[in-house]
Amino acid sequence: MMAYKSGDVTNAVVLEVGRHTAKLGYAGEDSPRAFFQTVAAVPKQSDEDGDNVDESNNKQKQNNNNVSTKKGDASPKKSKLKTRFEPLQDAVDPSKDDLYQLKHAVNSNGLVEDWDLWLQTVRHAYGRFTNTTKANDSSDFFSDELELSPLIMVEKPHNTPQIREKTTEMLFESSHVPALFLAKDAVLSCYACGRTTGIVADVGDCTLVSPVYEGWVESKGLLRGVGVQCIQQKMLQVLYSL
Repeated sequence: MMAYKSGDVTNAVVLEVGRHTAKLGYAGEDSPRAFFQTVAAVPKQSDEDGDNVDESNNKQKQNNNNVSTKKGDASPKKSKLKTRFEPLQDAVDPSKDDLYQLKHAVNSNGLVEDWDLWLQTVRHAYGRFTNTTKANDSSDFFSDELELSPLIMVEKPHNTPQIREKTTEMLFESSHVPALFLAKDAVLSCYACGRTTGIVADVGDCTLVSPVYEGWVESKGLLRGVGVQCIQQKMLQVLYSL
């Protein structure tokens, strides 16, 4: 790994992992190089069957110890199911639909709630960025092309200090990130318009209005309200009542 110096002029990489989509690309480019939906097909065994796995394994071991065969112990095969991203584009095998469940790493408020899935999403983003599949399985998913590129991680204005600390810890421990900066999405939206002061309205699962003054978000002025998720739920209630 080459040494990184703060005075070096390098193009930063911008990463945003949202509830519905993830974007990764170089700062200053017109569009991200990696753009995909963050919903993932996660094996159900890890969540639903986790409490029963130990009991079933113990019973099976006892049965295997009591029954001897010439071919050896019939030990259970380990599941090879892995988390699959973009299942809506690359459909999951219909015969295995009951083995998967769709999950999001980020909740409706834009905050991370599943860190393992979030890290897998980041790895998948870098795999799409470099057009390789190595990033999905390797703990160090930074390629030689990105060794000297600082990372700008986009976050919500109401992100908590605990989540910021956990994000920084996981990124530095799981990759060779030379430098990291957590940027508010509202501030970056103002910068994209050539302004440092403004009011940014983000309408997603929940609506968030953020006042920005001279490149800083005024946290006391944040307003959150009804978003798309509430509207969808209301529409479904009306349809079911017909």
